[in-house]
This record gives sequence, C-alpha cells and structure tokens, in this order.
Amino acid sequence: MPEDTVAARPAEPTEPGDQGPAEPAESATPVRPIRVAGAVDLHADVPELVVRLGRAVRRDDALDAYLGACALAQIMEDRAEGTDTFVRRLTAMLSDGGLLGRAVRLVARLQTARRLLFGGRSLRTRREGARALVSLLADDVVGGRGIDEQARALIQSAAGWASAADAALARPPSCFRSFDQHPRDCAELARRFAQRHPDRGAPVVVLGVRTSGGYLAPLIAAFLRRQGYDAEAATVRPGGPLPRRALAGLRAGAQPGRVVVVDDPPSSGAALAKAVRAARACGFAAAQVVTLYASFAEEAAGALPREVPRIVLGAKDWHIRKLLSPQSVAEFVRETFADHDILEVVSDEPGLPTRAGHLGVRATVWLRSERGVHRLDLRAEGVGTGYLGRHAYDVASRLPGTTPRVYALRDAVMLRAAGEPLAAAAVPLAAAADYVAARRERLRVARDRSALLGGRQPAWEVAGRIFAAGFGRLGPAVRPLLIDPPLRELTAAKTPCLTDGTTVLTGWETTPDGSLYKSDFDDGCFSHLDLACYDAGYDLAGAAVGQPESESALLARYEARTGEWIAPARWCVYRSVQAWNLRRAADGAASDAEPVEAIRAQTRALQELFGRLYLGDLAEEPAGPWVVLDVDGVLELDFGGVPAPTIASMTALRALRAHGYRVLLATGRSLPEVRDRCVAYRLAGGVAEYGAVATDAHTGSVYDLVTAANWNRQRRVLMEELAAFPEVRLDPRYRWAVRAQGLRAALGTLPGTVAVPGDAQTDFIPAGVGKAAGVRALLALLGEHHAEVALAVGDSAMDLGILRMAKLGLAPGHAGRALRDEGVRCTRAPYQAGLAQAAGRLIGHRPGSCAQCAPPDLTPGERLITSLVSVGERGRLGLVPALLGLAGRRIRPGARISNEETPCS
Repeated sequence: MPEDTVAARPAEPTEPGDQGPAEPAESATPVRPIRVAGAVDLHADVPELVVRLGRAVRRDDALDAYLGACALAQIMEDRAEGTDTFVRRLTAMLSDGGLLGRAVRLVARLQTARRLLFGGRSLRTRREGARALVSLLADDVVGGRGIDEQARALIQSAAGWASAADAALARPPSCFRSFDQHPRDCAELARRFAQRHPDRGAPVVVLGVRTSGGYLAPLIAAFLRRQGYDAEAATVRPGGPLPRRALAGLRAGAQPGRVVVVDDPPSSGAALAKAVRAARACGFAAAQVVTLYASFAEEAAGALPREVPRIVLGAKDWHIRKLLSPQSVAEFVRETFADHDILEVVSDEPGLPTRAGHLGVRATVWLRSERGVHRLDLRAEGVGTGYLGRHAYDVASRLPGTTPRVYALRDAVMLRAAGEPLAAAAVPLAAAADYVAARRERLRVARDRSALLGGRQPAWEVAGRIFAAGFGRLGPAVRPLLIDPPLRELTAAKTPCLTDGTTVLTGWETTPDGSLYKSDFDDGCFSHLDLACYDAGYDLAGAAVGQPESESALLARYEARTGEWIAPARWCVYRSVQAWNLRRAADGAASDAEPVEAIRAQTRALQELFGRLYLGDLAEEPAGPWVVLDVDGVLELDFGGVPAPTIASMTALRALRAHGYRVLLATGRSLPEVRDRCVAYRLAGGVAEYGAVATDAHTGSVYDLVTAANWNRQRRVLMEELAAFPEVRLDPRYRWAVRAQGLRAALGTLPGTVAVPGDAQTDFIPAGVGKAAGVRALLALLGEHHAEVALAVGDSAMDLGILRMAKLGLAPGHAGRALRDEGVRCTRAPYQAGLAQAAGRLIGHRPGSCAQCAPPDLTPGERLITSLVSVGERGRLGLVPALLGLAGRRIRPGARISNEETPCS
C-alpha cells in the first residue's frame, strides 16, 4: 500500500496554486504565501469530486481516487434512498415512535420505492457505476498499485453524473478525517476476521454503516478478496433500506453466507445495533451477522447486544500508533530535514487514540549548523488519510502567523512546530478575534453550503432543536416548516468561510518569543462533531463563551478588523449553539463543573439578548419603591433545561423600571447566577441561596447572612454524605447552601439543616435563613432600613415570607396549594404571564400599554428568537397562539429574515 506523503522538500501541492510549506529554518515565525483561490471545502458536490478524481488520475494516486469515489457513491446512495429529503429528516426527528412517527416512516419507505422504481435509469446506472468504481479502486489501494484502466474509464464517464445528484454534498467520513483510522486498520480487521472464520467457501457481504462504513467496507472486502474470500461491499444508513440485492446473494450459494457490519469506532453502538437488527429481520441467523470495528479505549458499544458476534481492533493496535512510534517519528524527521545535520531526535511513546482529538507526540530535535547546536520542538500528529488529511496542510498554508509552522505531511501524519499549551483564560482576546478574522478573510469559499446539510447537525439545525424546546414533543413536527427555515436565513453567512469550530479558547500554544498560534486549527472543521457553519461569527461566539466578561471587547475588535457588525439575534443563536456543544461534551466527561457552566453560558446568551432588547434604552436608574421577584417559574421559565426570560417577564421588568420601581431578586439560585441576572436585567441587587447571601449589584459587595454556628463544618459533612451517591452531582457554584442535582428522594439531614426538594434536585440550607430575612438585611445594607416592598411575586412555599412582607404579594396562577392555603392571592395567568399581570396591578395598567413603558421595536430575527423562547410563558395555553404567530410570520410578505439586520435606531 503506497504512503501518502507531502514532504518539506520537495513539496507536493494540495491543490493547484499551492506553493507548499516553507523550508525548515532556525528563525521563529515563517512567512508563508497566501493564495487567492478559494479554500478546499470537503462538503464537495459531484462536479468538484469529479475534478478531484481527475487530479488523482493525473497523479496516479489510487488512495485519493478511492476517497473521492467513496464520496461520489455516498451521494448517489443517499440520493437514491432520499436520505436528505424532508420526509427522511422528519422521520429521524420523530424517532421516538407514536402514530405520527409510524405514518412518516411509511411515507419515507414509499418515497424511497418510488425514487428507485421511477427515478429514472440514469440514477440507478450512476449509483451502480459509483459502486463499481469504489470496488475497483479499493482493489488498487489494497494491491499497492496505481489506478487501473477500467477504473480510469469509469472516472472519465463520471463527468456526466452531476445531474443525477442535484446539489447533494459529500459527508466527510469521521474514520479517515477525525479518528486517525488508517487503511492498514482495515487490513488488520480483515486478518482477524479470517482467523475467526477461515472457511473461504461462505460468501461475505461487508455492510458498511454510512458514512464511515461506506469508506471502510470496500477496503475490508478488498482485503478479504486478496485472502481468497468471495466478498463484496454494500452500505446502509441507520434505519434506512438494506441493500437487498447484495444480501440475496448470500442465500443463493451452497453455504450460508455472512453479513459483516462495519462502522467507525462506536460511542454507543446504536447504529451498529440497528444494522444488525435489520439484517436479522431479513432472515439471517444470529451467527451469520458479525460486527467488525475498531474501538477507542474508553468505549464499549453498550447499545450493541452482548450476544452479537464482534471482532474488535483495540485502541492499542491501531496503525496510527506505529506511525507515531519513536522510530517512525525519527525517520520522518530525518527525511524532512535531510539537508540538516541532525544529532538526535527524542519523542514520546504514543498514547491511545481517543474520540477527543487526533493522536500526537512531541519530538525534540537537536540540529548542528555553523552557528552551533540548536533545539527544535516539533509535534507529530495524525490529521487524516489522503486529501482528507492534507486539508490541514492547506489550511495552515493560508493562515501564516496564526497557525503553527507545518514542515511536512506523510502517510496521515503531520509534522509541525510545537509550543507550550496556553490556558484558555490566558488567551488574549485580540489574538482570538484576529484569528477568527483571518479565517474569514483567507479561508473564503464560494458559497455557504450549510443549508444543504440538513440531517447532519449543522449549526442552524442544532439551533432549531434548541429553540424548539418550548413546543415539547411537538417540536420535531413544528421545526421543519416554522423554525428551521428562518434560522437558516438568520445564520446564512454573508462572507462564507471555513470556520474553526473549536474556538472556545482551547488549543492555543505559545512560543519562547511570545508569539501565539492556534494548534488545533483544522480539528473542528468537517469533524465528527458536525455543527457545520460557514459564518465566522460562529467561531467568535465560541471565544465569547470562553471569556464572557470580555464579550464586548471581543466584538469590538472583530468589527474593527472586518467591518462586520453581528446582529444580536444571530449572536445569541451562535452563543447558544456553542454552549450546547459544551454541554454535549460535558455530558460524557467526569466533571462536576463543566455541565453547570455550559448551562450558565447558554442562559447568559438568552438573558443578555432579552436584557439588551427590553432594557437597553432605559438608562436612567429608578429611585422609587421596591419590588421583590422570585426567579424560577416567575421571572424565568425552564427552556429545555436552561432557565430563560420571556417576552412577558421582560415587558413586566421594563414597565417596572420605566415607572420608577427598583427590583430585587430573592431566589434559591447561587450567587454567580444572581449576579448574572443583575447585570443582564439592570437590577439593584439580589438575595441568593434562599437568603444565605446577598449582593449589591452597583458596588459588587457580597453579604454573608448565615448566622448559624458551625454551618461550614455541617456543610462539609453533608457534601461528603452526598458524594456517596453516584447519581448526585453537586453544583460547585453554591458556597453557602448545597445543591444536589439528580437527588429527588428525601435524605435524612443533619440537625440545623433544611431540605428543599425541587423538580430535578434537592437543596440544603442552614436553618434560620429565608428569603424575607435576606431581603430585609439587603435593604438595610443598601441604606433602606425602613423601606417598604410594594410588590413581591413568588410561586412556592419558600416565597411565603417575601409575599407577606410586601404591600401587594401575588403568586402566578400555576402556584401550588401551599400558597393558596395561606391566603396568597394568585393571578389568572401562570408563569411569566402571571408576573406581567402582577406588575400591571401595581402600575395600574397592562405593561407595555403606555408611552412610558411601550415595548421596543424588534427586528424580524429578534422577534423570532424572543417568541420561540417565550412559548411556555402562559403554560400549555400558549402553544396554539405561538404556532399561529410563527405561521403568520412565515406567510407574511417580506417575511424572510436577513443575517444583516441593522441596529435599531
């Protein structure tokens, strides 16, 4: 099998016009040429893939040709099966079953049958042609030879295939792009299969689960053919139709054949399990269906039933570890620096490949020149196979000064300069903004293709999932027509470019001379994490999530560099998606702090948008009577697990502020969360952790209100007891009370401790503290010893004290019986709509109905986001009006949302 190599000298271009990497030198930062031609978009369409195949033919590069042919075959298979159609995407959204889900799945099957029967001979012919081309090229790769004549003829005929696939795009395979798998791993898997099943008389169909399986299966089948098996490859999408013609051949012979299901390293094994169940449902016995895959060290494919036969390539046996061994790295270095006098090369032993990123090792090189002995710090790391890996080389060549110097690329391993990792908090915002701006300028592409990536979790699709939370189980049915289209419009890139995708201020390195660069500059682009986006604003939002207190400076720097102003609604969407991605990563990490900080980041995005829109023009500080508000269920709702304000609650806050009322919060939430709300909502201060601590928002002062003796010792004992429960996660933001996430059952508490059960957690507070006492203490500390509370609104028994201390104490309509039995009056409307009614009783009219507190003018994008977040502010009664409102906006003339929304005057 030939090696795929780009050496420092002589350099092999990655695309026409590529001048290759600079020669190794002793100076610090190299100067690399910046090419004008568009960057390479791996979401390629058929014409681009045909061009790429032509280049591979001219270079006689069987591996690149194979990868391009697999991409073509994937497009043709998906086109034939309607994978990317609206009905198929809706089927995936309704995967939890139910009558609607079953009906949609039936329509999808009928649509696929119609497409295959009546879609025309050309589509079927081209699909078969793509399959044949992949098989031929797989044999060429496995045989270590160039491209044979039959394959060349098929490649030449592929020039006419574009019309059969419309605007369909290739999906880069995670196996050869993100996961450091190598064709030699396929050889090892085939060898292990042959050891387990040595009978060559039984035919084999290697069934690849697309996308990665579509690249792995043909190679494994080719390796099996070289060992004497009658093997062919076929592919399937999870939940999609099986290749029945290929499988039928397994029953035709004298001996029953085997179905070998392959995929990239499974995280849960759910996709493999679906394919196995489908194969068994076609009549194959359990022993005839075998799974074949490489695994990461930390994952065990738990969704795959134990009785399913499996052949696994463990992480320690991956070929990438051989490529990164000290001997291989030393050879690579000496080859790269062939004209230098190399004294010694020292590198680490490689670790195990993981899902977190490419495997790499650090190498230290000592070179001798006329000026003496010099040290060169390098890193050899996996980047992907063939042109999928050379993409990193291409990106680095376009970003001089912001990425490390790349010396060479050989057989899926890149050799680059290495610096010292820089902590996220230490990354200068100017560097982050400049890096994002540089990508926007130097990695431009012809068009934003994210709209064509439905079903593959592009950023806009994840945003649709986030902002459909208010519709609950109706969300999947509502999204395709009423939520996803306007979000696609809002996030469409004005200047499309290849975004980084991992800019949460990680992956930065520094050098002894003080220069900085982004070391993982190509890891998040076209990766297994999806979230495709062509708008540089998405990357900028990732940096803002990492340093939220410096968001304004980051935006200002970016705007100065690019001249682009990012509209608030678009900025909120991108921050929400970046926070969602953090939350997704934290779900699989053994950390207590990361999940709550990810939720906090998403909450901040919503709070700051609403605060800016509804309170940003009310500069004058009020000096009137006091109002005390609870947070959860009153000021904010639960928006898909994230607390969020709504139109009703912000209209109420706007009216209170406009009419001179000063607002304090009284909540069980932690002090950092109260501070976030005080800043976003321009509040005077608040009481946190059920009255245990208070803060003055104007001075930042914090007041400890716990008077119980030995509480700190009791708190430590309690936390130690709770740590014994594996399902319990302690919220690290709490410093006075204790919040035990996941603890719903009653727990015997220590003397002097009060348990406050909630929907998803139990809080423990010191006896003697309370919201009312906390508010009185805070007012006294603010110099308002004798001030009266004009209005208080709360919805639980813990709010009874503040409701009684106010002249007007009201609960929203959803409040429980505990408050009603105590004589607390309730508004007719629940939740935030109830808060608006309570505020209306105080000011004498409906909030927003007078000139003094009239609501702000919002752009279409701002109306969209605030409306989606506010669906639940009236409870279930708000669902129908919300649906009608969304539908009305979509059919209204001029309803299209622009990502170039300008600031309101």
